[in-house]
Amino acid sequence: TGKPMYFVEMDNLEYGLSEQYVGVLFGEVVNGKLYMYSWECNMIFIQDLQTGELEVERGNENYPVSDKNMYGSSITDGNIIYFLPCGTTMEVLRYDTVTKEKESIKISEEPNDYIPVLEGEQLYLLPVYASDFFWSIDRRTREVKKFPTNYRRNISGLEKEERKALFVYGVLANGSFWRGSWFGPYIQKFNFDKKMFEYIQIADWRKPIAGLAFDGTYFWGVSFYGSTVFQWNAEENRIVQTIEIEYMESQDDKQLFENIWFCNGRLWLVPLEGTQV
Repeated sequence: TGKPMYFVEMDNLEYGLSEQYVGVLFGEVVNGKLYMYSWECNMIFIQDLQTGELEVERGNENYPVSDKNMYGSSITDGNIIYFLPCGTTMEVLRYDTVTKEKESIKISEEPNDYIPVLEGEQLYLLPVYASDFFWSIDRRTREVKKFPTNYRRNISGLEKEERKALFVYGVLANGSFWRGSWFGPYIQKFNFDKKMFEYIQIADWRKPIAGLAFDGTYFWGVSFYGSTVFQWNAEENRIVQTIEIEYMESQDDKQLFENIWFCNGRLWLVPLEGTQV
Protein backbone atom coordinates (compact mmCIF):
# COMPACT_ATOMS: atom_id res chain seq x y z
CA THR A 1 0.00 0.00 0.00
CA GLY A 2 3.03 2.27 0.02
CA LYS A 3 3.30 2.34 3.82
CA PRO A 4 6.51 1.03 5.50
CA MET A 5 5.85 -2.41 6.94
CA TYR A 6 8.93 -2.47 9.15
CA PHE A 7 11.60 -0.14 10.48
CA VAL A 8 15.14 -1.11 11.43
CA GLU A 9 17.32 0.95 13.75
CA MET A 10 20.67 1.64 12.12
CA ASP A 11 22.78 2.92 15.03
CA ASN A 12 25.01 -0.14 15.33
CA LEU A 13 25.43 -0.96 11.63
CA GLU A 14 28.76 -0.41 9.90
CA TYR A 15 27.54 0.63 6.46
CA GLY A 16 28.04 4.37 6.76
CA LEU A 17 24.37 5.22 6.38
CA SER A 18 23.10 8.48 7.79
CA GLU A 19 19.50 7.35 8.36
CA GLN A 20 18.59 6.20 11.83
CA TYR A 21 15.71 4.13 10.49
CA VAL A 22 15.31 2.32 7.20
CA GLY A 23 11.83 1.76 5.78
CA VAL A 24 10.81 -1.47 4.07
CA LEU A 25 7.79 -1.78 1.79
CA PHE A 26 7.60 -5.50 1.04
CA GLY A 27 8.95 -8.87 2.16
CA GLU A 28 8.89 -12.64 1.70
CA VAL A 29 8.73 -15.41 4.31
CA VAL A 30 10.97 -18.44 3.68
CA ASN A 31 11.61 -21.18 6.27
CA GLY A 32 10.48 -19.08 9.21
CA LYS A 33 12.40 -15.95 8.26
CA LEU A 34 11.14 -12.67 6.84
CA TYR A 35 13.34 -11.26 4.05
CA MET A 36 12.90 -7.53 3.42
CA TYR A 37 14.62 -5.32 0.85
CA SER A 38 15.03 -1.75 1.98
CA TRP A 39 13.39 1.07 0.07
CA GLU A 40 15.98 3.54 1.35
CA CYS A 41 19.26 1.67 0.79
CA ASN A 42 20.74 -1.31 -1.03
CA MET A 43 20.37 -3.81 1.81
CA ILE A 44 18.42 -6.93 2.77
CA PHE A 45 17.07 -7.30 6.31
CA ILE A 46 16.31 -10.79 7.61
CA GLN A 47 14.24 -11.36 10.73
CA ASP A 48 13.77 -14.71 12.43
CA LEU A 49 10.03 -14.83 13.12
CA GLN A 50 10.46 -16.96 16.24
CA THR A 51 13.40 -15.33 17.98
CA GLY A 52 13.05 -11.84 16.55
CA GLU A 53 16.78 -11.77 15.77
CA LEU A 54 17.78 -9.56 12.86
CA GLU A 55 20.47 -10.05 10.21
CA VAL A 56 21.62 -7.49 7.67
CA GLU A 57 23.15 -8.24 4.28
CA ARG A 58 24.31 -6.09 1.44
CA GLY A 59 21.89 -6.35 -1.50
CA ASN A 60 22.98 -6.06 -5.12
CA GLU A 61 26.78 -5.90 -4.92
CA ASN A 62 26.99 -4.12 -8.29
CA TYR A 63 25.61 -0.96 -6.67
CA PRO A 64 26.58 1.22 -3.70
CA VAL A 65 24.97 0.48 -0.35
CA SER A 66 23.51 4.00 -0.32
CA ASP A 67 21.47 3.51 -3.54
CA LYS A 68 17.71 3.91 -3.00
CA ASN A 69 14.49 2.72 -4.65
CA MET A 70 16.13 -0.26 -6.30
CA TYR A 71 13.50 -2.96 -5.84
CA GLY A 72 9.76 -2.55 -5.48
CA SER A 73 8.35 -6.09 -5.38
CA SER A 74 9.40 -9.70 -4.92
CA ILE A 75 8.26 -13.29 -5.37
CA THR A 76 9.32 -16.58 -3.76
CA ASP A 77 10.23 -19.74 -5.67
CA GLY A 78 11.05 -22.39 -3.09
CA ASN A 79 14.21 -21.21 -1.32
CA ILE A 80 14.80 -18.56 -4.00
CA ILE A 81 13.58 -14.97 -3.79
CA TYR A 82 13.45 -12.78 -6.89
CA PHE A 83 13.60 -9.06 -6.16
CA LEU A 84 12.13 -7.01 -9.01
CA PRO A 85 13.34 -3.56 -10.11
CA CYS A 86 11.25 -0.47 -9.60
CA GLY A 87 12.84 2.21 -11.75
CA THR A 88 16.41 2.92 -10.68
CA THR A 89 17.85 -0.43 -11.74
CA MET A 90 17.09 -2.69 -14.69
CA GLU A 91 18.19 -5.97 -13.10
CA VAL A 92 16.37 -8.71 -11.24
CA LEU A 93 18.22 -9.90 -8.15
CA ARG A 94 18.01 -13.67 -7.63
CA TYR A 95 18.74 -14.48 -3.99
CA ASP A 96 19.28 -18.00 -2.60
CA THR A 97 18.17 -17.97 1.04
CA VAL A 98 20.15 -21.17 1.79
CA THR A 99 23.54 -20.45 0.18
CA LYS A 100 23.20 -16.62 0.38
CA GLU A 101 24.27 -16.50 -3.27
CA LYS A 102 23.09 -13.44 -5.21
CA GLU A 103 22.82 -13.18 -8.98
CA SER A 104 21.89 -10.13 -11.03
CA ILE A 105 19.84 -10.79 -14.17
CA LYS A 106 19.66 -7.98 -16.72
CA ILE A 107 16.16 -7.71 -18.18
CA SER A 108 15.48 -4.33 -19.71
CA GLU A 109 16.72 -1.31 -21.61
CA GLU A 110 14.33 1.06 -19.87
CA PRO A 111 13.21 1.54 -16.23
CA ASN A 112 9.83 0.16 -15.18
CA ASP A 113 8.01 -1.55 -12.33
CA TYR A 114 6.93 -5.17 -12.76
CA ILE A 115 4.37 -7.62 -11.46
CA PRO A 116 5.94 -11.11 -11.12
CA VAL A 117 4.04 -14.24 -12.17
CA LEU A 118 5.37 -17.81 -11.86
CA GLU A 119 4.03 -20.27 -14.45
CA GLY A 120 5.69 -23.56 -15.43
CA GLU A 121 9.44 -23.08 -15.78
CA GLN A 122 9.14 -19.35 -16.36
CA LEU A 123 9.08 -16.22 -14.24
CA TYR A 124 7.13 -13.57 -16.16
CA LEU A 125 7.67 -9.88 -15.50
CA LEU A 126 4.62 -7.90 -16.58
CA PRO A 127 5.22 -4.11 -16.81
CA VAL A 128 3.22 -1.68 -14.70
CA TYR A 129 3.96 1.41 -16.80
CA ALA A 130 3.76 1.79 -20.57
CA SER A 131 6.29 -0.47 -22.25
CA ASP A 132 6.72 -2.08 -25.65
CA PHE A 133 7.98 -5.30 -24.07
CA PHE A 134 7.49 -7.75 -21.23
CA TRP A 135 10.03 -10.34 -20.06
CA SER A 136 10.43 -13.94 -19.02
CA ILE A 137 13.24 -15.59 -17.09
CA ASP A 138 13.82 -19.36 -17.25
CA ARG A 139 13.90 -20.44 -13.62
CA ARG A 140 16.44 -23.20 -14.38
CA THR A 141 18.80 -21.71 -17.00
CA ARG A 142 18.24 -17.96 -16.22
CA GLU A 143 17.70 -17.35 -19.95
CA VAL A 144 15.94 -14.02 -20.53
CA LYS A 145 13.48 -13.45 -23.36
CA LYS A 146 11.42 -10.41 -24.30
CA PHE A 147 8.03 -10.27 -25.99
CA PRO A 148 5.94 -7.41 -27.40
CA THR A 149 3.12 -6.01 -25.26
CA ASN A 150 1.31 -4.43 -28.24
CA TYR A 151 0.13 -1.71 -25.85
CA ARG A 152 0.24 1.06 -28.43
CA ARG A 153 -1.67 -0.93 -31.01
CA ASN A 154 -4.43 -2.04 -28.65
CA ILE A 155 -4.93 0.86 -26.25
CA SER A 156 -6.11 4.20 -27.58
CA GLY A 157 -4.74 7.36 -26.01
CA LEU A 158 -1.81 5.52 -24.43
CA GLU A 159 0.62 8.35 -25.11
CA LYS A 160 -1.18 10.47 -22.53
CA GLU A 161 -0.74 7.79 -19.86
CA GLU A 162 2.90 6.78 -20.33
CA ARG A 163 4.00 8.24 -17.00
CA LYS A 164 1.18 6.58 -15.06
CA ALA A 165 0.65 3.03 -13.89
CA LEU A 166 -1.45 1.20 -16.48
CA PHE A 167 -1.97 -2.38 -15.29
CA VAL A 168 -0.93 -3.35 -11.77
CA TYR A 169 -2.43 -6.03 -9.51
CA GLY A 170 -3.94 -9.16 -11.00
CA VAL A 171 -5.04 -12.72 -10.44
CA LEU A 172 -4.42 -16.16 -11.96
CA ALA A 173 -7.61 -17.66 -13.37
CA ASN A 174 -8.52 -20.16 -16.09
CA GLY A 175 -4.94 -20.54 -17.29
CA SER A 176 -4.29 -16.81 -17.73
CA PHE A 177 -3.24 -13.82 -15.67
CA TRP A 178 -5.82 -11.00 -15.53
CA ARG A 179 -5.17 -7.38 -14.55
CA GLY A 180 -7.48 -4.40 -14.28
CA SER A 181 -6.50 -1.04 -15.72
CA TRP A 182 -5.73 1.98 -13.54
CA PHE A 183 -6.62 4.37 -16.37
CA GLY A 184 -9.86 3.02 -17.82
CA PRO A 185 -12.52 0.25 -17.86
CA TYR A 186 -10.16 -2.32 -19.35
CA ILE A 187 -9.00 -5.83 -18.51
CA GLN A 188 -5.63 -7.16 -19.62
CA LYS A 189 -5.58 -10.95 -20.07
CA PHE A 190 -2.17 -12.59 -20.45
CA ASN A 191 -2.17 -15.96 -22.22
CA PHE A 192 0.83 -18.03 -21.07
CA ASP A 193 0.80 -20.43 -24.03
CA LYS A 194 0.63 -17.75 -26.72
CA LYS A 195 2.80 -15.25 -24.78
CA MET A 196 0.31 -12.57 -25.74
CA PHE A 197 -1.93 -9.98 -24.12
CA GLU A 198 -5.60 -9.62 -24.91
CA TYR A 199 -7.37 -6.37 -24.03
CA ILE A 200 -11.03 -6.37 -23.04
CA GLN A 201 -13.22 -3.32 -22.47
CA ILE A 202 -15.81 -4.17 -19.83
CA ALA A 203 -19.34 -3.58 -21.08
CA ASP A 204 -21.46 -1.19 -18.98
CA TRP A 205 -18.52 -0.12 -16.82
CA ARG A 206 -16.81 3.27 -17.02
CA LYS A 207 -14.34 3.44 -14.12
CA PRO A 208 -10.66 2.50 -13.80
CA ILE A 209 -10.02 -0.71 -11.86
CA ALA A 210 -7.71 -0.86 -8.84
CA GLY A 211 -7.58 -4.66 -8.53
CA LEU A 212 -9.16 -7.97 -9.50
CA ALA A 213 -10.07 -11.15 -7.64
CA PHE A 214 -11.57 -14.48 -8.79
CA ASP A 215 -13.99 -16.70 -6.86
CA GLY A 216 -13.76 -19.71 -9.17
CA THR A 217 -16.66 -18.58 -11.35
CA TYR A 218 -16.76 -14.78 -11.50
CA PHE A 219 -14.26 -11.97 -11.28
CA TRP A 220 -14.61 -9.25 -8.67
CA GLY A 221 -13.11 -5.80 -9.08
CA VAL A 222 -12.89 -2.62 -7.07
CA SER A 223 -13.00 0.80 -8.70
CA PHE A 224 -9.85 2.89 -8.69
CA TYR A 225 -11.85 5.94 -7.63
CA GLY A 226 -14.62 5.77 -5.06
CA SER A 227 -15.72 2.53 -3.39
CA THR A 228 -17.66 0.47 -5.93
CA VAL A 229 -17.16 -3.31 -6.08
CA PHE A 230 -18.37 -5.11 -9.19
CA GLN A 231 -18.93 -8.75 -10.13
CA TRP A 232 -18.01 -9.56 -13.74
CA ASN A 233 -18.89 -12.51 -15.98
CA ALA A 234 -15.83 -12.78 -18.25
CA GLU A 235 -17.35 -15.24 -20.74
CA GLU A 236 -20.30 -12.94 -21.44
CA ASN A 237 -18.47 -9.67 -20.71
CA ARG A 238 -21.32 -8.69 -18.43
CA ILE A 239 -21.51 -6.91 -15.08
CA VAL A 240 -23.49 -9.21 -12.78
CA GLN A 241 -23.87 -6.76 -9.90
CA THR A 242 -22.30 -3.73 -8.27
CA ILE A 243 -21.96 -3.01 -4.56
CA GLU A 244 -21.26 0.36 -2.94
CA ILE A 245 -18.95 0.00 0.06
CA GLU A 246 -19.43 2.33 3.00
CA TYR A 247 -15.86 3.29 3.77
CA MET A 248 -14.75 6.64 5.17
CA GLU A 249 -16.16 9.49 3.09
CA SER A 250 -16.38 7.96 -0.34
CA GLN A 251 -15.40 10.36 -3.11
CA ASP A 252 -15.70 9.62 -6.80
CA ASP A 253 -12.45 11.46 -7.55
CA LYS A 254 -10.31 9.88 -4.80
CA GLN A 255 -8.65 6.47 -4.67
CA LEU A 256 -9.72 4.59 -1.53
CA PHE A 257 -8.67 0.98 -2.19
CA GLU A 258 -5.39 -0.46 -3.43
CA ASN A 259 -6.48 -4.02 -4.23
CA ILE A 260 -9.09 -6.74 -3.70
CA TRP A 261 -8.64 -10.42 -2.71
CA PHE A 262 -10.92 -13.45 -2.53
CA CYS A 263 -10.16 -15.90 0.29
CA ASN A 264 -12.25 -18.46 2.20
CA GLY A 265 -15.48 -17.33 0.57
CA ARG A 266 -14.96 -13.66 1.40
CA LEU A 267 -13.82 -10.56 -0.44
CA TRP A 268 -11.07 -8.55 1.23
CA LEU A 269 -10.48 -4.91 0.27
CA VAL A 270 -7.06 -3.37 0.92
CA PRO A 271 -7.35 0.37 1.68
CA LEU A 272 -4.90 2.86 0.26
CA GLU A 273 -4.76 4.53 3.67
CA GLY A 274 -5.81 3.36 7.11
CA THR A 275 -5.29 0.36 9.38
CA GLN A 276 -8.26 -1.86 8.51
CA VAL A 277 -9.22 -4.24 5.67
